[in-house]
Amino acid sequence: AKTTLSDFSITQRIIAIFERAVVRHPEDVQLWLQFVEFIKSRRRMSTGDADEEDDGHSRLLSQVFARAISAHPYESQLWIKAAAHELEVNMNGSAARALLQRALRLISDDKELWIEYFRLELLLVEKIKARRRVLGIDGEKETGDSDEVQATGSEDTEDAGFIDLPQLDEEGGQDLMVEKLTEKALAQLDQKTAASAGNLTEEQRAAMSQQTNAYLQGAVAQIVFEQAIQAISDDLSFRQELIAIAGQFAGAEQLRQRVLDSIGQDFVTDADARAYLCSVHLSTISTESPELIDGLQLAVENFKQALSELDTPEMWAKYVEFLSQWLDASESMKSLQAYFAAQRKRAVAMISESRDVRLNEELALSCADVIEADGGDELSWLADATQRFPDSADVWHRRMSALVAGNHDGLASGIASSSRIDNLFTSQALLQAPASRKL
Repeated sequence: AKTTLSDFSITQRIIAIFERAVVRHPEDVQLWLQFVEFIKSRRRMSTGDADEEDDGHSRLLSQVFARAISAHPYESQLWIKAAAHELEVNMNGSAARALLQRALRLISDDKELWIEYFRLELLLVEKIKARRRVLGIDGEKETGDSDEVQATGSEDTEDAGFIDLPQLDEEGGQDLMVEKLTEKALAQLDQKTAASAGNLTEEQRAAMSQQTNAYLQGAVAQIVFEQAIQAISDDLSFRQELIAIAGQFAGAEQLRQRVLDSIGQDFVTDADARAYLCSVHLSTISTESPELIDGLQLAVENFKQALSELDTPEMWAKYVEFLSQWLDASESMKSLQAYFAAQRKRAVAMISESRDVRLNEELALSCADVIEADGGDELSWLADATQRFPDSADVWHRRMSALVAGNHDGLASGIASSSRIDNLFTSQALLQAPASRKL
């Protein structure tokens, strides 16, 4: 519906209330964020007949962002939302980049800032490639609305709604290394020359070619990644997020592989990282694809190779977990299920052969699950486990539960009578783990 005078009046009153609130409580970050979200909601509700009102909301939002960031320069969400406003509303990729770079000068160890900066650079490359296709610079000229593509590029646009954020006292004078390298890469791109593609010499075309231009090959995004892992060096989940983002963009395969390689180099003894690398390729294969079986077999071989290099309880636990997950997931494919069942049984046997090296408390319990599921001698395994981990309440609890279950099933004559269970509980389990509420 068309915005009425009453709607406008109510909106102005609410904005005035927010204005008084942030003046009185400038320290309240959530209040600033609510103010931002309200203006954005009103802007989204504007119709095509309300361009002037829409521009007014955009300008107001830019002003609020500038004030909010000045009041809270170390609040990363404000910087991220402001950069998104510049990119999505003001169509100004350069301004979005500049905001995130300024934020990283202040908060260089913030994961979300690096993630959004990494995403931004990949997105800008994708937009520039689209523009170049329309202009016919790379291959045949495509049909399309060149004005629309121009608006989504990374060049500055003349818009009164841009975020005018003055230099903050907290900002240092030193630029990030990535800022200087970005400027150099963009200078080589020379988009103004690209706009007049018909006047290019062969040498200029070669310099601007998508195959040879460093920026279009993702050089800046790679620099962002390298700077990011210097700032946040030991966080596996951080790199996994970067890999997921790179996987969303066509042409970023080399960059994605570079991040994967860095995990292999920097997390050599980390079982979580090694397990992730063993099976990460499965994320790109559909469960209905004929390539799935080959992918799963490759994952198993990767695990075996990793275990030959990292023969630890943690790595074996990850392998058993992987096999169990796919054993359950392949229920409808009997041959694949049999394959995983055999692999898992073999893995438990290999763990059993070298228990002193390969077994810890967590893995002992996982193997007990496997042995129980396979109909093996779970009680013998758990008896050995309580000797190896006598102060583990979890292992004792699991053994007692198995004994009780066996006795309840009428197997007391071959396993344990109630009196023997009580004696084991009081003379050993409680004695070894007296503080356990579980026992």
